[in-house]
Amino acid sequence: MRFQFGIEKNSTRIRRMEFAVIINLLVMIGLLSLFFAICYAEELSAKQRVSFLSIHFDEKSPLAVQFKQSGKKDGLVRFSKKTRGMGGKTTVSLQRNRKFGFEFYGNLDQVGTIDLRSNGNQDIFFTNLDGGSGETIVGLNLICPSKSETLSLSLTSFHEKTNPFPSVKRSKNFFQKHLKEESEFLERIKFDYGFLDEKDAINQIDDPRLAYYFWKKFNARVEDGKIRIQQYPGKPRESNSIEDELTENGIVFTAHFRAGVVTFDQQKNEHSILFHPGSSDSWPIVLEKTGPYLLIGTKGEGLVIINTETSHLKRFQGDSFDREIWEIEVGPEKILLNQSISIDRPKF
Repeated sequence: MRFQFGIEKNSTRIRRMEFAVIINLLVMIGLLSLFFAICYAEELSAKQRVSFLSIHFDEKSPLAVQFKQSGKKDGLVRFSKKTRGMGGKTTVSLQRNRKFGFEFYGNLDQVGTIDLRSNGNQDIFFTNLDGGSGETIVGLNLICPSKSETLSLSLTSFHEKTNPFPSVKRSKNFFQKHLKEESEFLERIKFDYGFLDEKDAINQIDDPRLAYYFWKKFNARVEDGKIRIQQYPGKPRESNSIEDELTENGIVFTAHFRAGVVTFDQQKNEHSILFHPGSSDSWPIVLEKTGPYLLIGTKGEGLVIINTETSHLKRFQGDSFDREIWEIEVGPEKILLNQSISIDRPKF
């Protein structure tokens, strides 16, 4: 009897040990899964972590977005559009939470869900587009149903300025401690929506978005001397309306409203910024070419001549020159500006 009791006792101990081993294995598997999930999430960009939805949204068709709570798909966010006059706004509400709700102006662009903490509670990420004359606003928003809060970050880009760095505006609750992970996510995802940081720009000289920035950085103070011109592959990025344009030997010279002069070499398929005024209010308005010299009449900074073969720039402005040069006539020996100012043909 004692021997049998000993066997039963040992069997119990073995079963307990086996159970403990199984528990430890499950814990280890769970930790490894979490570790790999975190590593995978870190490899993805912030935008790639969002599960975007295909949406159809207008005033007659409100949009209902399902999201998970505690791993179950039982939450619902509703977007309802209201149009008034020339503008419109969208009302956002949360099912079973009458206290939650807000409105935004502009057009709903993208909607998706994301589980920031990998705990089965999803947030809703959405973007809205707004703007007016001369500016575009991209709103990046995160609805946090588990906290009954929404926080946002907006990027404003100006069409008529060559500053590539959008201004950033954040919601009042953006820096609250309990929304730290949400705000960090929006700070990361803004780079996926065109945000550029001037602190990092110096390392991105080959980025066409920074073409005007680097021209001004290298050449803004040159009055009479060689300028640095950076070449970029492909056609120029879309810019403001065209003030004047001329083509010579397969090279297109284009003067843009509230911007500068851009060149595009059709054979080499590359472009560059040739000139940018000190102020966006003094944009180039007229172009003429004589030999290697490009003559640029500006709205507020007189005349600029660039030797396109040597990249030598010379400015002509002051008491003897009109600030606005709206007409350039090239003669055999002289150049006539605004039908009244005569200067010698360039030789530099």
